[in-house]
Amino acid sequence: MKRARLFLVVAWGIALGGLGGRSDAAESLFSSSALPSPNLNFEKGSNGWSGVDEKVWLISTKARSGGSALQRVLYAGTAARELPWELQYSESLPVIAGKTWLVEGFVCLGLWDTAIKTALRLQFFNPAGKLVSTFDTSPLTPPLNPHFNNYSRIAGTNRVPAGAVTAKLSVLVFVDAPLTTTRYVKFDDLRVGDFDKLVAEEIDASHAAPKPAPIRLDPESAGPITQGVLNLGKFYKISRLPLGDFADRCTNKWTDGARLTDGESQTGSSFIKEQYVGWQGGDPVAVVFDLGRPQGLETICVRSVYNTASNFAWPKEVRVRTRADRNGSWVDWKTITPAAPSVEGPQVITGSSSLTQALEVEVTVSPAASSTNTLMLISEIELAGAIKNSWRKVPAEGAYHGAYSPDYGFDVALRGGQKDKVRIDLFEETVGKPLALVLWYQGMSPGRNFEEIQEIRRRYLSEKFYGHRILSVGWLPPKEVSVTDIAEGKYDDFFEQYFRDSVDPVVLMGNDDPVWFRPMNEFNTTWTGWSRQPEAFRKAWQRIYNIAEKIGAAQKHLFVWGPNHMSYPDEDWNKMEKYWPGDQYVDWVGISCYPPSRKYVKDDGDMYPMGRFKEVYSKYGSYKPLMVTEGGYGPDHVDKVRWVDEWFQLPAVYPNVRAFIWENHGIPGNNRVIQSSEDALKLYREKVQDVKWISTTYAE
Repeated sequence: MKRARLFLVVAWGIALGGLGGRSDAAESLFSSSALPSPNLNFEKGSNGWSGVDEKVWLISTKARSGGSALQRVLYAGTAARELPWELQYSESLPVIAGKTWLVEGFVCLGLWDTAIKTALRLQFFNPAGKLVSTFDTSPLTPPLNPHFNNYSRIAGTNRVPAGAVTAKLSVLVFVDAPLTTTRYVKFDDLRVGDFDKLVAEEIDASHAAPKPAPIRLDPESAGPITQGVLNLGKFYKISRLPLGDFADRCTNKWTDGARLTDGESQTGSSFIKEQYVGWQGGDPVAVVFDLGRPQGLETICVRSVYNTASNFAWPKEVRVRTRADRNGSWVDWKTITPAAPSVEGPQVITGSSSLTQALEVEVTVSPAASSTNTLMLISEIELAGAIKNSWRKVPAEGAYHGAYSPDYGFDVALRGGQKDKVRIDLFEETVGKPLALVLWYQGMSPGRNFEEIQEIRRRYLSEKFYGHRILSVGWLPPKEVSVTDIAEGKYDDFFEQYFRDSVDPVVLMGNDDPVWFRPMNEFNTTWTGWSRQPEAFRKAWQRIYNIAEKIGAAQKHLFVWGPNHMSYPDEDWNKMEKYWPGDQYVDWVGISCYPPSRKYVKDDGDMYPMGRFKEVYSKYGSYKPLMVTEGGYGPDHVDKVRWVDEWFQLPAVYPNVRAFIWENHGIPGNNRVIQSSEDALKLYREKVQDVKWISTTYAE
């Protein structure tokens, strides 16, 4: 692994007698009769590192791929502690007051009890050596499902306080319960320094390659207009709580419910209580809908119910106000005074006005209540109009050249015996053209957060490449996480933290190019844990997107909706459009493009890329940019040369196909690597040289 070392390189000492840099707090910890002196062990190394206590302490950038790292061993029998053990660097580090300092490290908590936590500490001192302040990062708790040598990032920033001239750096190890067996904690890539300077140097390192000719992008304003329900699945706030028997559902900090925008409303004359939200008494109820970005409001539809026998009140007035800016003033848009229905049962109130660009819409409904026992029930409020589709990072000519290229797609001899996750270099050498787009997969499990994705970007996508390569993330929940649970908000906290990290400057370290986020792909199939559940999938997607939107991540990243090229089973209820979350929720549409089994096609032509794109292009190609999110020829029942030929013809037939990702990995009986056919590889190398196959993301 190669990474630019942009920080002050330090040799490490520990806060023990004779090594210096010891604090009184650390001394009292290590001299406690309840604790043995901590036993330390460090992996051996050299490379000019300072020897301390007859050991060489090595911090190596190769540690996460099998090299060395600073290692802390904890032996069995340790008593419970409230305070941490502290490994402190023996020298003081000069600081400048007012500067923001970053402290960062990667920790591998291996073979551990859950009692172990870790943090990093900065202590700031004045010229007299007096402690001015202490800053600790949030403790990192071990994941529930650890993987050996799976490193997690721990980091934080702090402004150097006034009067401080030096700082001390420590690693903290918390042991909150007795250990039953030997445990250890390993640290790698520890660094500390001026945050702004580190960011600038990291950006410079990513621009080490010669500056390429810039590509030209379509303007974002090029996104077509479509019609639809603007607030479908969107978050909203209610001015007063509904009655407990008719409470809303799926609340979180950003929304008071989900029922008023879930797209479900009663049909027929029967009354279905579970579809309604209800309020008692005669006071008005205001509902404020957040559309995420300005859209064109044209009509409103309020679905209520009228039943005098049940004392269900009919709304006497519906007032609608809008604003295009969150800090702007509300503007009256429409006031509706509906007549009392002539029949009882579910009813609809509608109204329209001139097209208005609205970011937020307030709908105030006043009930015609005759007493405090009267109930006003609403099942849905629909705001419909003109949806401005996003059109982001779309090349004006040509298409991005991309691949999924794990190391196991190449022979061991070819990769020089080295094992690493991503082998962009070998794929580029094989096909003779650089990549602009790289696919990687990420499962949802403890410890696998956005910082893992950022590490992939920094390690593999940025070095010596002017303009960071695009990272497309295939994001996959595990079997135990259902789309229904996601839709109902049980994982809101996970997504909040995930997307906060995705826009956090400390995590990004200057690399803030959009990630193309493709959650839960191939949903219209039989082989995923989230397939064959179109309604739950739509709601789960909307909820994930809405959380990202609240944090600013939906505006920063691109959401890619990725069905399989055909549905399994290929029945009406399972068609790809049944999983469509709404035009406002999707930036790009991409399909998994592989040859299907012969039994699923009537014409051999449908086994090749041209046939694979017919359905998705007919449904979305007129108003969304399209891509192959993953694809390749795979089985031997197709002509691999023909597959490659059609692969490169796609943009000529389907003009809005603007990106391609070749899945270059092989499994027994289904070898997708491009080099599995010499003739197909030769054609690929020839076709990809055309300038329309874009190998950079740099755009002025």
